[in-house]
Amino acid sequence: MLESTTMSALVLKVKAILLNPKEAITLETTGSIQNWFLNFVAPLALIPTIASLLNYLFMLLFFPATHYYLPKLEDVLYGSVMNYIMGIMIVFLLAGAIWQLAQYYSAVCDFKQAFLIVMYSLVPLWVGGALQLFPFLVPLQLIALAYSFYLIYIFETEKLGIAKENLLAFLLTYGLAYFVINLLVRGIFFNPILTRMIV
Repeated sequence: MLESTTMSALVLKVKAILLNPKEAITLETTGSIQNWFLNFVAPLALIPTIASLLNYLFMLLFFPATHYYLPKLEDVLYGSVMNYIMGIMIVFLLAGAIWQLAQYYSAVCDFKQAFLIVMYSLVPLWVGGALQLFPFLVPLQLIALAYSFYLIYIFETEKLGIAKENLLAFLLTYGLAYFVINLLVRGIFFNPILTRMIV
């Protein structure tokens, strides 16, 4: 289903995941990690990066006085590329986390299945990344984060078959892994980015 490279197919897929996630992930029975990455993860993960860049350019062009307070364009471009790479790394690391965690909750899961679950669950955050166009709306991304965890809750029953008594424990463990992975990855790469922008 994700092999189609047309924009309309991508939009329809995103709509299905957001509005009818149970059916969307149940119907996804074919495909490879490579195809999912190229046709789904890579373009959607660009949304926050592009939105952030557009906001920077908007400020630069229409509010010239802010030029003295904004970082240099080359530093912003460098930071955007690194943030995009970090986002991609996090997808694979979270998939690895689910793959490893599943065995502790009597669930049958390979890395491919874990990748699919993470990929689908991150859709609200990628789409919500468009809010970076308007910084005052960025706090609304907390809603996207909450919905992302709700999708994990749905998918752990639909795809992993985790027993009801273990659902909350799995979700909490995944939540911990999510924040630790984000903290470590962004902590490792963010310091050089920040240093580059300040110096």
